[in-house]
Formats: sequence, C-alpha cells, structure tokens
Amino acid sequence: MRAKGFTLIELLITLIIVSVLAAAAGPNISQYIEQERLRGALFNLKQKLVYARSEAIKRNVTIFVSGSAGADWCIGLSLSADCDCSSSDPAQADACTLAMNGTRVIHRLTSEDYSGVSISQLRSFRFDGIRGLPWDSGSFAGTILLNSASYSGAVVISRIGRVKACGNLSGMEDC
Repeated sequence: MRAKGFTLIELLITLIIVSVLAAAAGPNISQYIEQERLRGALFNLKQKLVYARSEAIKRNVTIFVSGSAGADWCIGLSLSADCDCSSSDPAQADACTLAMNGTRVIHRLTSEDYSGVSISQLRSFRFDGIRGLPWDSGSFAGTILLNSASYSGAVVISRIGRVKACGNLSGMEDC
C-alpha cells in the first residue's frame, strides 16, 4: 500500500512554479504600491484643499495654505499666513491648526505618510471667506505638482477655487 502525500519531486516542481510566478509579479507589485502612494497623496491633498475652501466660506474667514516643497514636504491649513506645517503639536503657537468646538486641531499633510512622493512645485496661498476664491498676491490659479520615481500628478486649483487631482496614473484623468 502506497503512503499518502506528495513526493519530493512534486514538491520541488510546485516550489519552482510558485517562485517563477512570484518573481514575475514582483515588479508589478512595486509599481502598484508606488502608484497608490502617489494617488493617496493627490487625493488627500485635494480633500484637504476642498476642506480649506469650504471652511473659509462657512466661517467667513480667510484660510491660509502654507507649506514647503521637496522630498520632505508638508502642507498645512491655518488662520495665519505663516504657520509651521512641520509642527505636530497643536499647542505650539505657529502650528497649522484650525479651531473646532474651541479645540485647536492640527490640519496638515506630510511626506511621512507618503514615502517616495515629493512635491516639486508649491506656492502658499489663501482661500477668501466670501466666495472661497484662491489668492496669492493677486489673482491665482495654481498647481501643486507631486512626483514619485516613475509617475507624476498634480492638484490644480482653478481661479474660482475648484480643486481637482490629475496625473499619469492608471484610472486618473491626465493633466
């Protein structure tokens, strides 16, 4: 009577097939992860700017968008023009915060959450409290450019304050 189970040859052939499939899928997975990091940064930045505009209109105050570009980037929202988006302490006087129910809440995005994504173009600006129009020393229609090793995208703010995300990622509108 023959013992139940697999022979050593069958196990080795199965292991070789699985290894070949894993090696073929490896580069695709890393490209997928890179795309999703950039996509996440684009959509979260878009949502942060839509929130800033809506809060400016709702509160009838100017909301400032401040930040720094590069590989170690950050973008923050506040009622003051020169907040420090690198600060994570809401008690710090120059932190990028907005008050919610009397509590200072940090409003920022940083490169810490999106490794491999950098910002190559960023200008500080503000949304006015009347119509939510974006301003930067006069009329402003701006673009914030985000890049990864193989992909790029942008968050575009129109002259009337509409915000959209676009890029050369699968499933996204080209810029």
